[in-house]
Amino acid sequence: MKSKQLPIAAGFLAGVLLLASGVQASEQHWNSTQNPVGISCATCHFDGYDLLVRGEYPHHNPLAGRHMTLLDSIRHCRQVSLKIDTPDNTVDYALFQFITTLKEYYDLSRSLANEP
Repeated sequence: MKSKQLPIAAGFLAGVLLLASGVQASEQHWNSTQNPVGISCATCHFDGYDLLVRGEYPHHNPLAGRHMTLLDSIRHCRQVSLKIDTPDNTVDYALFQFITTLKEYYDLSRSLANEP
């Protein structure tokens, strides 16, 4: 029995480490100023809290004048605010992962705070 538990635990630990390294890489994109205007996502969105309280996606983006998914919103912001003409799916998905992880942590924290 123990021989089956060890690989499962090792697999879980490997998954946690992989997620942590992915989030760390995503956070680097969040803070990167390597773009034509020299600002980062964090310049406008700070810790991302404003993105978390906007509600569920897709939702109406008044600046774009249409309904957008989170990924659409990331791409729109990178093109319009950061002046990045050529979308980079790797960066877009890394930012998506970062914001999604923030949201999951935020939701979990709120849930735990409301438990008796």
